[in-house]
Amino acid sequence: MKILWIALLFLFPSVAAAASLEQSYLAARDAQIRKVAAAEKKGADTDRVDKIQEKALAELQKQLAQIIGASKLSVPGIKATPKINIEALSDKDQGFDMLDGLAYASEDYKTRVVVTTEGLLKAWMLRHRKPGDRKMSQDPAQDLAKVLASEEFYTQAVNSDATLSKYAELPIKKPAAASTAYAMYGGWAQDDGPWEPEELVISVIQGGKLYVVRVPASTKLGPFAACQAVWDKADRKANEVYERAPSKPKVVPDTSKIREQGAAAFRRCFAEHAPKEKGFAGLVRQAQTIVDGLPVQ
Repeated sequence: MKILWIALLFLFPSVAAAASLEQSYLAARDAQIRKVAAAEKKGADTDRVDKIQEKALAELQKQLAQIIGASKLSVPGIKATPKINIEALSDKDQGFDMLDGLAYASEDYKTRVVVTTEGLLKAWMLRHRKPGDRKMSQDPAQDLAKVLASEEFYTQAVNSDATLSKYAELPIKKPAAASTAYAMYGGWAQDDGPWEPEELVISVIQGGKLYVVRVPASTKLGPFAACQAVWDKADRKANEVYERAPSKPKVVPDTSKIREQGAAAFRRCFAEHAPKEKGFAGLVRQAQTIVDGLPVQ
Protein backbone atom coordinates (compact mmCIF):
# COMPACT_ATOMS: atom_id res chain seq x y z
CA MET A 1 0.00 0.00 0.00
CA LYS A 2 2.84 2.39 0.86
CA ILE A 3 4.51 1.70 -2.52
CA LEU A 4 1.20 2.36 -4.29
CA TRP A 5 0.76 5.65 -2.44
CA ILE A 6 4.27 6.79 -3.37
CA ALA A 7 3.61 5.84 -6.99
CA LEU A 8 0.41 7.87 -6.99
CA LEU A 9 2.27 10.89 -5.70
CA PHE A 10 4.68 10.67 -8.63
CA LEU A 11 1.80 10.26 -11.07
CA PHE A 12 -0.16 13.13 -9.56
CA PRO A 13 2.34 15.74 -8.32
CA SER A 14 -0.42 18.32 -7.78
CA VAL A 15 -2.04 15.97 -5.27
CA ALA A 16 1.29 15.51 -3.51
CA ALA A 17 1.87 19.27 -3.39
CA ALA A 18 -1.60 19.92 -1.96
CA ALA A 19 -1.13 17.24 0.69
CA SER A 20 2.27 18.69 1.58
CA LEU A 21 0.81 22.18 2.01
CA GLU A 22 -1.97 20.81 4.19
CA GLN A 23 0.47 18.89 6.39
CA SER A 24 2.66 21.98 6.72
CA TYR A 25 -0.35 24.03 7.74
CA LEU A 26 -1.50 21.46 10.32
CA ALA A 27 2.00 21.30 11.81
CA ALA A 28 2.15 25.10 11.97
CA ARG A 29 -1.26 25.31 13.60
CA ASP A 30 -0.33 22.74 16.23
CA ALA A 31 2.89 24.62 16.92
CA GLN A 32 0.95 27.86 17.41
CA ILE A 33 -1.47 26.11 19.77
CA ARG A 34 1.50 24.92 21.85
CA LYS A 35 2.94 28.44 21.82
CA VAL A 36 -0.30 29.90 23.17
CA ALA A 37 -0.55 27.17 25.82
CA ALA A 38 3.03 27.85 26.91
CA ALA A 39 2.32 31.57 27.28
CA GLU A 40 -0.76 30.81 29.39
CA LYS A 41 1.22 28.39 31.54
CA LYS A 42 3.82 31.06 32.21
CA GLY A 43 1.08 33.38 33.44
CA ALA A 44 0.93 35.79 30.53
CA ASP A 45 -1.92 38.26 30.89
CA THR A 46 -4.98 38.16 28.65
CA ASP A 47 -3.81 41.02 26.41
CA ARG A 48 -0.48 39.29 25.79
CA VAL A 49 -2.15 35.98 24.94
CA ASP A 50 -4.63 37.73 22.66
CA LYS A 51 -1.80 39.40 20.74
CA ILE A 52 -0.02 36.06 20.32
CA GLN A 53 -3.22 34.50 19.02
CA GLU A 54 -3.98 37.40 16.69
CA LYS A 55 -0.54 37.21 15.08
CA ALA A 56 -0.68 33.42 14.83
CA LEU A 57 -4.14 33.40 13.25
CA ALA A 58 -3.00 35.94 10.65
CA GLU A 59 -0.06 33.71 9.71
CA LEU A 60 -2.26 30.64 9.53
CA GLN A 61 -4.78 32.51 7.38
CA LYS A 62 -2.04 33.18 4.80
CA GLN A 63 -1.27 29.46 4.64
CA LEU A 64 -4.94 28.58 4.26
CA ALA A 65 -5.30 31.11 1.46
CA GLN A 66 -2.45 29.39 -0.37
CA ILE A 67 -4.02 25.95 0.13
CA ILE A 68 -7.66 26.78 -0.58
CA GLY A 69 -7.27 29.66 -3.00
CA ALA A 70 -9.84 32.33 -3.80
CA SER A 71 -13.46 31.24 -4.15
CA LYS A 72 -15.78 32.96 -6.63
CA LEU A 73 -19.00 32.60 -4.69
CA SER A 74 -22.39 33.59 -6.05
CA VAL A 75 -24.04 33.67 -2.61
CA PRO A 76 -25.67 37.14 -2.32
CA GLY A 77 -24.32 39.61 0.20
CA ILE A 78 -21.01 38.08 1.20
CA LYS A 79 -17.77 40.05 1.14
CA ALA A 80 -15.07 39.03 -1.31
CA THR A 81 -12.33 38.87 1.32
CA PRO A 82 -12.48 35.95 3.78
CA LYS A 83 -11.11 35.49 7.28
CA ILE A 84 -9.78 32.38 8.94
CA ASN A 85 -12.65 30.30 10.32
CA ILE A 86 -10.82 29.38 13.53
CA GLU A 87 -11.52 31.94 16.25
CA ALA A 88 -9.07 30.86 18.95
CA LEU A 89 -5.89 28.85 19.50
CA SER A 90 -6.38 28.47 23.24
CA ASP A 91 -8.43 25.52 24.43
CA LYS A 92 -9.77 27.81 27.13
CA ASP A 93 -11.53 30.03 24.60
CA GLN A 94 -14.67 29.66 22.51
CA GLY A 95 -13.88 29.04 18.88
CA PHE A 96 -10.97 26.68 19.58
CA ASP A 97 -10.42 23.87 17.06
CA MET A 98 -13.14 24.95 14.67
CA LEU A 99 -12.87 23.74 11.08
CA ASP A 100 -9.66 24.81 9.36
CA GLY A 101 -10.89 26.95 6.50
CA LEU A 102 -11.68 30.41 5.17
CA ALA A 103 -14.92 32.11 6.19
CA TYR A 104 -16.78 34.60 4.00
CA ALA A 105 -19.57 36.65 5.58
CA SER A 106 -22.11 39.37 4.87
CA GLU A 107 -21.96 42.74 6.60
CA ASP A 108 -24.59 41.67 9.15
CA TYR A 109 -22.96 38.24 9.52
CA LYS A 110 -26.27 36.48 8.83
CA THR A 111 -24.95 34.92 5.62
CA ARG A 112 -21.74 32.92 5.89
CA VAL A 113 -19.75 30.54 3.73
CA VAL A 114 -16.87 28.44 5.03
CA VAL A 115 -14.56 26.88 2.45
CA THR A 116 -11.95 24.21 3.09
CA THR A 117 -10.39 21.22 1.36
CA GLU A 118 -11.38 17.59 1.67
CA GLY A 119 -7.97 16.89 3.18
CA LEU A 120 -8.38 19.46 5.95
CA LEU A 121 -11.95 18.30 6.56
CA LYS A 122 -10.80 14.70 7.01
CA ALA A 123 -8.01 15.82 9.34
CA TRP A 124 -10.59 17.69 11.43
CA MET A 125 -12.84 14.62 11.48
CA LEU A 126 -9.99 12.46 12.80
CA ARG A 127 -9.23 14.97 15.56
CA HIS A 128 -12.86 14.97 16.64
CA ARG A 129 -13.42 11.22 16.46
CA LYS A 130 -14.69 10.12 19.85
CA PRO A 131 -13.11 7.26 21.85
CA GLY A 132 -14.66 3.98 20.82
CA ASP A 133 -15.75 5.19 17.40
CA ARG A 134 -15.17 2.71 14.63
CA LYS A 135 -12.56 3.39 12.00
CA MET A 136 -13.60 5.06 8.79
CA SER A 137 -15.63 2.82 6.52
CA GLN A 138 -14.27 1.42 3.27
CA ASP A 139 -16.19 4.13 1.42
CA PRO A 140 -14.92 7.55 2.58
CA ALA A 141 -17.90 9.23 0.90
CA GLN A 142 -20.20 7.51 3.40
CA ASP A 143 -18.25 9.01 6.31
CA LEU A 144 -18.39 12.49 4.79
CA ALA A 145 -22.10 12.24 4.04
CA LYS A 146 -22.80 11.11 7.60
CA VAL A 147 -20.76 13.94 9.10
CA LEU A 148 -22.38 16.61 6.94
CA ALA A 149 -25.83 15.45 8.03
CA SER A 150 -24.85 15.81 11.69
CA GLU A 151 -25.93 18.81 13.75
CA GLU A 152 -22.90 18.26 15.97
CA PHE A 153 -20.54 18.85 13.05
CA TYR A 154 -21.87 22.35 12.37
CA THR A 155 -22.01 23.21 16.07
CA GLN A 156 -18.32 22.39 16.46
CA ALA A 157 -17.00 23.34 13.03
CA VAL A 158 -18.60 26.65 12.04
CA ASN A 159 -20.08 28.20 15.18
CA SER A 160 -18.56 29.01 18.55
CA ASP A 161 -21.42 30.13 20.76
CA ALA A 162 -24.60 28.18 19.95
CA THR A 163 -25.90 24.72 19.13
CA LEU A 164 -27.51 23.86 15.81
CA SER A 165 -30.80 21.96 15.75
CA LYS A 166 -32.20 20.46 12.57
CA TYR A 167 -35.93 20.97 12.08
CA ALA A 168 -36.27 19.58 8.57
CA GLU A 169 -34.05 18.04 5.94
CA LEU A 170 -34.34 19.65 2.51
CA PRO A 171 -34.35 17.15 -0.38
CA ILE A 172 -31.94 18.84 -2.76
CA LYS A 173 -30.45 17.24 -5.87
CA LYS A 174 -26.72 16.59 -5.78
CA PRO A 175 -24.91 18.33 -8.64
CA ALA A 176 -23.13 16.04 -11.09
CA ALA A 177 -19.74 17.40 -10.05
CA ALA A 178 -20.39 16.94 -6.32
CA SER A 179 -19.61 13.85 -4.26
CA THR A 180 -21.88 14.94 -1.40
CA ALA A 181 -24.59 17.57 -0.95
CA TYR A 182 -26.83 18.17 2.05
CA ALA A 183 -29.25 20.87 3.19
CA MET A 184 -31.35 21.46 6.29
CA TYR A 185 -33.74 24.02 7.75
CA GLY A 186 -32.47 24.72 11.23
CA GLY A 187 -31.94 27.06 14.12
CA TRP A 188 -29.21 27.98 16.60
CA ALA A 189 -29.74 28.35 20.34
CA GLN A 190 -27.87 28.45 23.64
CA ASP A 191 -30.72 27.20 25.83
CA ASP A 192 -32.92 24.12 26.10
CA GLY A 193 -36.22 23.96 24.32
CA PRO A 194 -37.49 24.26 20.75
CA TRP A 195 -36.73 27.49 18.95
CA GLU A 196 -38.04 28.84 15.70
CA PRO A 197 -35.81 27.74 12.81
CA GLU A 198 -34.61 30.66 10.73
CA GLU A 199 -31.69 29.46 8.66
CA LEU A 200 -30.70 27.13 5.84
CA VAL A 201 -27.48 25.20 6.40
CA ILE A 202 -26.03 23.70 3.24
CA SER A 203 -22.92 21.62 2.57
CA VAL A 204 -21.45 20.55 -0.74
CA ILE A 205 -18.23 18.72 -1.52
CA GLN A 206 -17.02 19.17 -5.07
CA GLY A 207 -13.76 19.93 -6.82
CA GLY A 208 -11.87 18.72 -3.76
CA LYS A 209 -13.41 21.41 -1.55
CA LEU A 210 -16.13 21.61 1.08
CA TYR A 211 -18.52 24.56 1.06
CA VAL A 212 -20.65 25.17 4.15
CA VAL A 213 -23.28 27.83 3.52
CA ARG A 214 -25.51 29.47 6.11
CA VAL A 215 -28.23 31.83 4.88
CA PRO A 216 -31.46 33.23 6.34
CA ALA A 217 -34.46 31.17 5.24
CA SER A 218 -36.58 32.92 2.62
CA THR A 219 -39.76 31.52 4.17
CA LYS A 220 -40.82 30.74 7.71
CA LEU A 221 -42.54 27.43 8.42
CA GLY A 222 -44.80 26.75 11.39
CA PRO A 223 -45.62 27.01 14.17
CA PHE A 224 -47.48 23.70 14.39
CA ALA A 225 -49.95 23.31 17.25
CA ALA A 226 -49.40 19.55 17.47
CA CYS A 227 -45.66 20.03 17.90
CA GLN A 228 -46.09 22.77 20.48
CA ALA A 229 -48.31 20.40 22.47
CA VAL A 230 -45.49 17.83 22.48
CA TRP A 231 -43.09 20.36 23.95
CA ASP A 232 -45.62 21.74 26.45
CA LYS A 233 -46.15 18.22 27.81
CA ALA A 234 -42.41 17.75 28.35
CA ASP A 235 -42.09 21.19 29.90
CA ARG A 236 -44.92 20.45 32.36
CA LYS A 237 -43.32 17.15 33.29
CA ALA A 238 -39.99 18.85 33.98
CA ASN A 239 -41.70 21.47 36.14
CA GLU A 240 -43.60 18.79 38.06
CA VAL A 241 -40.37 16.91 38.80
CA TYR A 242 -38.87 20.14 40.08
CA GLU A 243 -41.89 20.93 42.27
CA ARG A 244 -41.90 17.43 43.81
CA ALA A 245 -38.29 17.73 44.93
CA PRO A 246 -37.79 17.83 48.73
CA SER A 247 -37.79 21.36 50.06
CA LYS A 248 -35.72 20.72 53.23
CA PRO A 249 -32.98 20.59 52.21
CA LYS A 250 -33.94 21.79 48.76
CA VAL A 251 -32.79 19.25 46.21
CA VAL A 252 -32.63 20.66 42.70
CA PRO A 253 -33.38 17.79 40.32
CA ASP A 254 -31.77 17.61 36.91
CA THR A 255 -34.61 18.01 34.45
CA SER A 256 -32.39 18.67 31.44
CA LYS A 257 -32.87 15.17 30.03
CA ILE A 258 -36.66 15.58 30.10
CA ARG A 259 -36.37 18.88 28.27
CA GLU A 260 -33.86 17.51 25.76
CA GLN A 261 -36.15 14.59 24.97
CA GLY A 262 -39.10 16.96 24.66
CA ALA A 263 -37.19 19.26 22.32
CA ALA A 264 -36.10 16.29 20.20
CA ALA A 265 -39.71 15.08 19.98
CA PHE A 266 -40.78 18.60 18.98
CA ARG A 267 -38.24 18.63 16.12
CA ARG A 268 -39.33 15.20 14.91
CA CYS A 269 -42.90 16.46 14.85
CA PHE A 270 -41.80 19.60 12.99
CA ALA A 271 -39.95 17.50 10.40
CA GLU A 272 -43.14 15.52 9.75
CA HIS A 273 -45.29 18.62 9.28
CA ALA A 274 -42.85 20.86 7.39
CA PRO A 275 -42.97 19.14 3.96
CA LYS A 276 -46.75 19.63 3.89
CA GLU A 277 -46.40 23.40 4.19
CA LYS A 278 -46.72 25.55 1.09
CA GLY A 279 -43.44 27.31 1.82
CA PHE A 280 -41.41 24.11 2.06
CA ALA A 281 -40.91 23.87 -1.71
CA GLY A 282 -39.63 27.44 -1.68
CA LEU A 283 -36.95 26.54 0.87
CA VAL A 284 -35.89 23.58 -1.25
CA ARG A 285 -35.62 25.87 -4.29
CA GLN A 286 -33.61 28.39 -2.30
CA ALA A 287 -31.18 25.69 -1.18
CA GLN A 288 -30.94 24.17 -4.66
CA THR A 289 -30.14 27.54 -6.23
CA ILE A 290 -27.26 28.02 -3.79
CA VAL A 291 -25.98 24.48 -4.34
CA ASP A 292 -26.07 24.80 -8.12
CA GLY A 293 -24.21 28.11 -7.98
CA LEU A 294 -21.20 26.91 -5.98
CA PRO A 295 -17.84 26.70 -7.79
CA VAL A 296 -17.03 23.39 -9.44
CA GLN A 297 -13.28 23.95 -9.07
